[in-house]
Formats: sequence, C-alpha cells, structure tokens
Amino acid sequence: MFWHKIIPEINLYLQYFQGEFKLDSAINAMAAVINEPQYNSGYNSIIDFRDTSFVFTEAEIQQFVSFIVKANAAEKRRKVSLLTSNPNQVFYLSLFTHFAQNIKVNYNIFSTVDAAIEWIETDKINFQFIKDEIRLIRST
Repeated sequence: MFWHKIIPEINLYLQYFQGEFKLDSAINAMAAVINEPQYNSGYNSIIDFRDTSFVFTEAEIQQFVSFIVKANAAEKRRKVSLLTSNPNQVFYLSLFTHFAQNIKVNYNIFSTVDAAIEWIETDKINFQFIKDEIRLIRST
C-alpha cells in the first residue's frame, strides 16, 4: 500500500508505505508523486517505511536510483527523511543512499518521527501539524 500527500504551503511531501516494497512499487509510487499537478522537485519529503518489508536486490536499488535521475525527480536540492523501525529497513535504505550519493537530494535515515521532522522542518510552528499528518496517514 502507498499513500502520499503534498502540502504546498510548507513545501513538503509525505509518503507512507505498508507491506512488501519492491522495485515496481517504488517506481509506481515515484511516478504517482511526479504526476501530481502540485509536484515540485524542490519540496522536502518525509517517507515512512516503518510498516514495510524491503524486497530488493542491489541491482534493483541501482535501477531505482537511475529512474529517479531520468525522471528529473532529483533536479533540485532538497532533503528527504527516511523513517524506519528495524535494522533490515536501515540496511536497504543505507544501500539506497549510498547509490544515490551523487544526486542533489540529501537523504537521511531516522528511527523517530521527531528526528525526521526536525531535520526537514526548520519552522517549529509546523512541527505538530506534520506529526499529526504522519499519524493520520498511518491510520488510513
């Protein structure tokens, strides 16, 4: 399952994944976000993988990074918080960030919602709003 929300008022994308996460689901999710009318490749993102099982090979991770580059999803500098809950997720996302180190997007892996938001959002006014939105997407 994939859910996303664009919040243009604060230049932010929220994404949530649940279940098995494979190459095709990663590409389909990225394509869905890119095709949104409000899409802006300069918006920061918080991607919640805490309810996800990764099913990727190293080659597939490299394919996904290539897809991001070809789709121009990495043409502007921005931050992306990758939210995890277990070592397996950290392993796969560490591989991803390793292969993505030459693109303009700055990825960082977090195990708490607060840390993920703090790294992305410098305006503390939006902190609780973002936290509530993340809680909402997990309950849908």
